[in-house]
Amino acid sequence: MTFVLVRLAPGDAAVFLVPPSASAHDAARLRVELGLDRSLAVQYARWIAGVLRGDLGESFALRRPVAAVLADAIPISLGLGGIALLLTFIVGVPVGIVQAARRGGAVDRLLTVVTTAVYAAPSYWLALALVAVFTYGAVAWGLPASMRLPAFGVHSPGADLRGATRLLDLARHAVLPVFILAAVGAAGIARYARTSVADVLAQEWVRTARAKGVAPPALYLRHVLANILPAMVVLFALSLPGVVAGSIFVEAIFAWPGMGRVMVSAIAARDYPVVMGATILYATLVVFANLAADMALPLLDPRRAR
Repeated sequence: MTFVLVRLAPGDAAVFLVPPSASAHDAARLRVELGLDRSLAVQYARWIAGVLRGDLGESFALRRPVAAVLADAIPISLGLGGIALLLTFIVGVPVGIVQAARRGGAVDRLLTVVTTAVYAAPSYWLALALVAVFTYGAVAWGLPASMRLPAFGVHSPGADLRGATRLLDLARHAVLPVFILAAVGAAGIARYARTSVADVLAQEWVRTARAKGVAPPALYLRHVLANILPAMVVLFALSLPGVVAGSIFVEAIFAWPGMGRVMVSAIAARDYPVVMGATILYATLVVFANLAADMALPLLDPRRAR
């Protein structure tokens, strides 16, 4: 479906790659060179044959192997998305537990409004809003340089940074994109955790534990959290592909050279091999994440091993 859909977009790679001064003959010659003059069925057969040989093809725009293009981008997305995913669960699960423990109260209603609003807000809108406040706004308001967060790139352009200084500069550039990804993810996890914890708290054994005088910290840490852990692990595993695929708009806005930006650039340039290579990668991650979750469940909950 992806192979067909990307080719239904107006124009093809030859139109985008030839210079404005090129003639129709030049565009036609490039189309033949890229194999775009063949029928769609032939193009697909050639592509799938290459995939079966482990060859994802060559990027039309970059003239590099697709595997090399993706290999350069994956570490960026894994670093950015991995930190955001950890923060998502570190923040989202406790918030959901607090909501369930105070279900129906003022705290629960306030957190429900906040998490729903953050989860519903488009990530690109949140990103632009934070850039307006912490980058341009910080300068307009005369805030100190330490409070002005960079909006674009991985490192400060033109700066010769090394060691800890370079790492600190990278951390400052990562604050806004990581915050956006973690905030949206944590809002969704909090809603899910609230429902799961509320279901557990409604069980008879919880009422029995309370009647026996089990302290709330022990009740939530040793019993409630242990019972929602399998569901959280499954959710974590299913969220792993989103580490690579879910940051498309954020990486594009903050100019991080990860998978998201590569995908957006490839779609805009009609770079079909890169789009298809990224699709294969996403699909593989989904399959292995589901497999990992299925294998982990019996270890976390022995009842599922029966």
